[in-house]
Amino acid sequence: MLEIFTEAVSLYTLPFTVLLGICVLYWLLVLVGLLDMDGHGIDVGHDVHVGSDVHVGADVDVHAADLDAGHDLDSGDAHHEPMQMHHGPDAAHSALRSVLQFLNFGEVPAMIVVSILSLSAWTCSMIANHYFNTGSLVRALILLVPNLFLTVLLTKLLSTPLRKLFSTLNREFEEHKPVIGRTCTIITSEVTDKFGQAQIETSGAPIIINVRTYGETVLTNGESALVIKEDKENQLFTVAKLSTTTPQPETSIC
Repeated sequence: MLEIFTEAVSLYTLPFTVLLGICVLYWLLVLVGLLDMDGHGIDVGHDVHVGSDVHVGADVDVHAADLDAGHDLDSGDAHHEPMQMHHGPDAAHSALRSVLQFLNFGEVPAMIVVSILSLSAWTCSMIANHYFNTGSLVRALILLVPNLFLTVLLTKLLSTPLRKLFSTLNREFEEHKPVIGRTCTIITSEVTDKFGQAQIETSGAPIIINVRTYGETVLTNGESALVIKEDKENQLFTVAKLSTTTPQPETSIC
């Protein structure tokens, strides 16, 4: 045990020991309830930022400029900028993103990946320096290259089985989130007050819902709409058109 402690606090292993210690402290705090992985329990890092302002009250007032038809890219006055090659920071950002994707960041919670990475790096450093180093800092720096390579491979190997688990958990969470106030896309030829379906995008498979409109409002395939009311008895949802030019009838939202 003393030999392990001595190796763990040696100059060439100490950085990995500190990193692993921080991860252990984090999980202890989570265990006692002082920290929470996420407000909903699970977060795989897919943050969605929507620039439109949506106000739902006695009147349905949806400010979603440029979403009226959703086909601005097909207009004749579209400007095509010449393609430019970017190097330097863009190339480094792209490389970093590729590494993070390889390590399953975004599909597995970040702290779980970091914890696996820390444990793998600490283990590889301990074993390599114990068997192949006699206390030389230069040799420790040389061993750092294969250590990091093995660390990345081990992290990939150990985190990959967790991808399916968290994908399933997130899909179940998305399916149980309230539908009211979320945007959807019309998938039938049209939606009227008597017919129609739409889908809500999630991190996994989209959610298909039966939708209806108010009065004579008609939505067509591919249009975006806002879910504003639910009829639990008939399993139907009322949607409003995302448009700044077409007023919606006054409704009370349940």
